[in-house]
Amino acid sequence: MTAKGGLIDKRFFDWDISKPIIGLLLLNLTGFAVGIFRLFDYEFTDTTTVLVNLFWVMYNLIVLGVALAVAAEEKQVRMAHRIDVDYPVSFMTTSGHHYPARLKDFSFSGLGMQVDPNINIQNGDEVLVALERYGIKESFRCVVRFSRDGVIGAELLPMTMEKEKRFVQCTFARSDTWSKWQQAYEQDKPLESLKSMLYASAIGIKKMIEFSPAMVKTVVFKWFDMVASVASYRPRWIV
Repeated sequence: MTAKGGLIDKRFFDWDISKPIIGLLLLNLTGFAVGIFRLFDYEFTDTTTVLVNLFWVMYNLIVLGVALAVAAEEKQVRMAHRIDVDYPVSFMTTSGHHYPARLKDFSFSGLGMQVDPNINIQNGDEVLVALERYGIKESFRCVVRFSRDGVIGAELLPMTMEKEKRFVQCTFARSDTWSKWQQAYEQDKPLESLKSMLYASAIGIKKMIEFSPAMVKTVVFKWFDMVASVASYRPRWIV
C-alpha cells in the first residue's frame, strides 16, 4: 500500500514493496533460462511441455513487470487529484462583474474553468465562483493561480466545515459528475489492453533497472550487449 495524498518532490523506486516481486521475477527468469536450455538438449524429447511452460513463464514476467511499474513513483506536484467534468458555472470578480464559464475539473483544493479569452483575469485576482446544488447556487471564494488563453486555475480559499460540506454537494455529490466520468471510458478492446499491459510491463522493468545500483545496471547492460551480439549471428535473407 502506497501513501495517499501529499506531494512527491522527486522520482523514486519503492524497493521495500517490490522485494517479493523482484524475487518472483528472478525465479521466473531462472525458469525461463532452464526452459531454453531444455529446448536445445538433444536428449530431451518432451518439447511441447517445455513450450507450454515457457509461455506461462513469459506471461508471469509480463504481470510482474506491471507490478514493478506500480513501485516506481513519479513526481507529484498536486496535493489533491482532479476530477474532469464539463458543466456551466459563473463567477464574479472583485469589481462586481459577472461572467459565464465552463467548469472543466475540480478537486478539494481548486477549480479549473474555461472562460472567454477576452476576459482580463490576472494571477492573484480573487473571484467568487457560483456552483449549483439541487437547484440552489452556492458561492465559493477563490484566488486565481493560473490564467492563460481562457483557461483559469483557481485555488479555493479556506472554508468553514459547513462551507466544505456545501462544496462537496456541489461537486463530488452531483449525480451527473460520475455518470459523465463513466461515459468518458472507451469501449474495451482486448488487443489494445494487451498492448497497454506489455508497455506498462516494459516500463516497470525499465524503471527498476534505472533506479538500480550502478553495479547492477552495468551487469544488465553487458548482458543486453551479449544477447544483441548473439542475435547478430541469426540467419538473414539476402535479396
